[in-house]
Amino acid sequence: MHAYLVCTLHTLILPQSADSLRVESPTTEKQFTELDAALAEAFGGVFTPSAQGAARLRRTQQSG
Repeated sequence: MHAYLVCTLHTLILPQSADSLRVESPTTEKQFTELDAALAEAFGGVFTPSAQGAARLRRTQQSG
């Protein structure tokens, strides 16, 4: 399983402790698309988010 850490200014909530962290993996096409967009932004726009990028993330997760 792959863990993706994605946070925006609107979703940042500082945990009280590490025990309160929740890890989720993307499962829907929308989540993979959003993850691809977040990665593109995090890396300064080196690549453009795309359907191919989202599909690559899905394949990577499925292949472990």
